[in-house]
Amino acid sequence: MLIPRALPIFWIGILLQMAFAYGLGWFPIGGMRTPAFIPETRLEQLPGYDLGVHMVLPLLAAAIYFVTDPLMIMRTSMLEVAGDDFVTFARATGLRERRVRHLARRNAILPVLTYNRHHGVVRVRGQVLLEVVFRGRAWGG
Repeated sequence: MLIPRALPIFWIGILLQMAFAYGLGWFPIGGMRTPAFIPETRLEQLPGYDLGVHMVLPLLAAAIYFVTDPLMIMRTSMLEVAGDDFVTFARATGLRERRVRHLARRNAILPVLTYNRHHGVVRVRGQVLLEVVFRGRAWGG
C-alpha cells in the first residue's frame, strides 16, 4: 500500500491510461462521452453505457489512491488491538481465531471511521487533478 500512496493521484491516472487505454485499448482515453456514439450490441444500447465506460479508469484511479490511507490505519490499529487484554482473554476462553479477529476488527475500525469522516474534503480536492488527466483534450482546445 505504500507505493500507490506515494504516487500522486494524477500519476496513477496516467499509468492506468497507458496500460488500459493506449496499451490494451479496452477503455477510451478521455472525455465524458464518445462523439457520435452508435451502439452496436445490446449491451451498448443500455442507458449510460458510454458514460460508464468512460468512468471506469477515473474511478479505478481514485479507488487505488484513496483506499491506501484507511488500509494502513486499519493495519496499525489491528496491531495495537492485538495486544489488548480483551483479545488475550478471548483466546484464553477458547474462542476460534476467526471470532477473535472479528472482535479485534470491531475495535480497530474506529480510527478508520474517524479518518474517513474528517478527510472527505481532501478526496474531492484530489479529484480536480484526476479530471484534468481524463479530460480528453488539451487546455487550449
